[in-house]
Amino acid sequence: MRYGNKIDNRLLFFIAFLFVSLIPLFVYLFLNPNDKVERGQGTASQAQSNQAVKGVFDISIYPQIIDTPAPSVKAGFKYDYYLKGIDSDTEPSKLLYAIVEGPKWLYINGNHLYGFPSYTDKGTYKIDVNISDGEHSTDKIFYIVVNE
Repeated sequence: MRYGNKIDNRLLFFIAFLFVSLIPLFVYLFLNPNDKVERGQGTASQAQSNQAVKGVFDISIYPQIIDTPAPSVKAGFKYDYYLKGIDSDTEPSKLLYAIVEGPKWLYINGNHLYGFPSYTDKGTYKIDVNISDGEHSTDKIFYIVVNE
């Protein structure tokens, strides 16, 4: 008798687990108000709300620099780094890079970030590099320390 109760309890637990797990799927499939908007049956305010939410969460369309460049360089030596960029709909070789903010001694050619700081350039520099796929763009901000 005890063994039978154990099986019954496990079965009830499994049924309860399935029920709780399937509620979000049911709500999404049958009660999702955004689905009505996409089919043209919702209100204008629902459509605007839906677009705003999609715009906030859909970051996959924006290119990203996925690494942080070398943080320091010795004065009088070459700073040399190749940025790694990704984008969901653009090949890495087609991404465009530009320095938005940085020291005069720092240059960019494609994804190659390089420069020759002199001994008078010692200090910490804020670097802002923009990456673009021609339609969307983002910035990566980091710092480079030029030391002795």
